[in-house]
Amino acid sequence: MGFETTRNPNLDRRSPSVAAAGVEAWQRNLGRETLVFPRGADWWTGPSPDDPACPGRREDGTIGGLPPPDLARSTREEVRRYFDNGWVLTELLFASLRSEEGFFRPPYHDLRHPLVFYYTHPAALYVNKLRVAGLLTEPVNPYYEQLFETGVDEMSWDDLSKNEMEWPSVSECREYRRKVYRLMADLIARHPGLASGHAPITMDDPLWGLFLGFEHERIHIETTSVLMRELPVELVGRPARFPRLHPSARPVASDETPVFREPVAGRDFPENPLVPVSAGRAFIGKDRDFPTFGWDNEYGEREVAVEALAASRHLVTNGEFHAFVAAGGYRSERYWTDDGWRWRSFRNVKWPTFWVPSGPQGSHQYLLRTLFELVEMPWDWPVAVNAHEALAFCAWRTEREGRAVALRLPTEAEHHRLRASADLLPAERIASPEVANRLFADPEINASLRYGSESPVTASERPFTDVFGNVWHWLMDDFHPLPGFRIHPHYDDFSTPCFDGQHTMIIGGSFISLGDEATAHERFHFRPHFFQHAGFRIADPLRAGNDGAVVKIVRAAASAADREADFESRVFAAFAPVGELLPAGVSVAPLHREHLPARIAHFRREVGAGADRALDVGCGPGGIARALAGEYREVTGADLDGVVIEGARKLLPAELAGRVGFRQTDGGALPADWVGFDLVVASRVLSRMPSPKALLGRLGGARGLVEPGGLLVLADEYVWDESVTPRELWLSGDRESLAPLLGPDFDCVEEGCAFAVERPRRGRTVADEVRVSIWHRRR
Repeated sequence: MGFETTRNPNLDRRSPSVAAAGVEAWQRNLGRETLVFPRGADWWTGPSPDDPACPGRREDGTIGGLPPPDLARSTREEVRRYFDNGWVLTELLFASLRSEEGFFRPPYHDLRHPLVFYYTHPAALYVNKLRVAGLLTEPVNPYYEQLFETGVDEMSWDDLSKNEMEWPSVSECREYRRKVYRLMADLIARHPGLASGHAPITMDDPLWGLFLGFEHERIHIETTSVLMRELPVELVGRPARFPRLHPSARPVASDETPVFREPVAGRDFPENPLVPVSAGRAFIGKDRDFPTFGWDNEYGEREVAVEALAASRHLVTNGEFHAFVAAGGYRSERYWTDDGWRWRSFRNVKWPTFWVPSGPQGSHQYLLRTLFELVEMPWDWPVAVNAHEALAFCAWRTEREGRAVALRLPTEAEHHRLRASADLLPAERIASPEVANRLFADPEINASLRYGSESPVTASERPFTDVFGNVWHWLMDDFHPLPGFRIHPHYDDFSTPCFDGQHTMIIGGSFISLGDEATAHERFHFRPHFFQHAGFRIADPLRAGNDGAVVKIVRAAASAADREADFESRVFAAFAPVGELLPAGVSVAPLHREHLPARIAHFRREVGAGADRALDVGCGPGGIARALAGEYREVTGADLDGVVIEGARKLLPAELAGRVGFRQTDGGALPADWVGFDLVVASRVLSRMPSPKALLGRLGGARGLVEPGGLLVLADEYVWDESVTPRELWLSGDRESLAPLLGPDFDCVEEGCAFAVERPRRGRTVADEVRVSIWHRRR
């Protein structure tokens, strides 16, 4: 039986030398060891799921999730069991990978690291965050704690990772995990703050960092499971102790041809009526003294009046969505947002990502890919799609039914009204962990790995089913802070980089949501093209203008003419002779391609730094990057603005094409394989970042951006905007404020001021004073 693949035929991730050899770069990581499937006893670095006493073990022998501990009264044993439960679930999930290939093969979309990163990342983050909290004083493995520290938040569906680096072997990562487990177990066993009768653990307590690590690991269990669902099915298998498929699922063997019949509402999937929801108030937010761990975005308070609406009783099912696919919904641009249509066209998407064609082309016969199997299409399960697809379906339904008022997705405030209407939670703010954790004991909610898959939407007789669990709900809201939001110093860039109007809210959790993400307080987000175990239900606003108290983060949208003029002005600033840029009265040196590279060359020779590779973060149209090509063999320019990067590529002279390259990327999440540059320039980016430390922390260390012996240039106005960067993270820009963040390996060799042109026009120049410091990293 042949299945159509979802790989994009337009992509070739191989470098020329590797492609010529017929081997993709990532395959260099293979052949170092043989993994046994099913795993043996040596796989488990902590508790074994075969132990009847394993935390979370159920009567059927599988392992599920435990509810979050009450931080006001949890015992040391409860904390240890909660830690062990997350640890063993991580290793149980990775026990599904049959061979090395599953660990190192990049995802088909090239937008995430290979799975070996996510196998090791939670352990590295435990160490790093506990050091921030002061609970640990020394690293376990500095190289691993930098290599596996930061994941990927791609800028767009075409922001493709090269995935060409060599990673540690699975065995090496397993031994690292073993060391971290022992360290964590000892900390939990000995810390006096967990002794009997301990004081409540609050977010000001260093132990908050411990519980942060617990919940971070649980988030990655879920997001990693999506990446496994995207792997070729032959690379994975369901481990014996992993929760089983819902009993309604029927797995399909690779040589089997299932009988297909057109899905019919009322027979194969339920009718999905729109049910009235009365007007009322929604109370959103978690009290800061609530005695369970929470992520920073959960805290604050928003109370809003919500108009009456109607919402679909069930999540939209595979059966309902099949009609959209069969009717040509993926071929009709009019149903899609502009961004959604660009994504659909780039990926050439024709059906949901976890649907697998099983019949002749155009027959619309599909199987469903679960985490580890192919199953006959369960028409009564919720469909898993991204936000673009959910919005397109709503537009199609609106047109098909001839509605005057467009159907849409619910908002966060409306979801809170659904909770009350379904008698799941009180309408007012939640008062205790017992109420917040009520969802864990509800047999009708498929969350916390009750099953190892989605389940039929008909499991409940409530007015609204699956308000929590099964799959996440995509919402209309952009991810946003609640009034009273404050960052937490243990993880200051957890939420703030995503309050950018580019991340869409999801709510309600899925079948594999664990811990805090399976409680009533969870609020999460992804970019709208991203796939998660997420679906949607439909909202009818009943009247035009009822926006459901939606929250949108609006960035000023410039016209095409303004964007072109803005780019031209930046090009003028980058490439015009200095004499044309100097405003009257300016006496300091310019931050310009005619001046800065000369200073860099001077110090490079003075300290004996290399001249191989340079990185210009915040490169703009590429003026400095191009000038650096006279001093360095290879120059990479990086900028957050995709329009600017595209312009820089077009302006690049042909003779520099092999030496200077540009990439759109976030300075706070630079690619993991960017290490060891002889020069790094960060030009006017720090004060535009939600967390400047996200870049400053990457510069040194075992996998630092700056090569030992190399140079670093920091140039910025250090004028801050609290809507972008929380006040607690502002820096003055002098060496005293920067040195502690750079670490002891960096010495400041020059400090002074320059000017930078801000949006110049010919005949009129505006200059901002910029603080410039040049640093040498010791060998």
